[in-house]
Amino acid sequence: MRLQTLLLVAILVTLSASSAGAPADVSATLSDLMTKLQLQHAKLWFAGKLSNWGLATYEIRHRRQS
Repeated sequence: MRLQTLLLVAILVTLSASSAGAPADVSATLSDLMTKLQLQHAKLWFAGKLSNWGLATYEIRHRRQS
């Protein structure tokens, strides 16, 4: 448990340090978002195409949480 807490703190410090610098490039952020969404929708489409309803349900839940 202590190791997990230490790793979480290290990750948060790293993320805050990287975001404290220059503002992020909006186009890079948008392209990352679009790529992520495209992959999620492709997984959902293939799950439906192959009648893998467990995967489809997982992807829908994951999509709603994002």
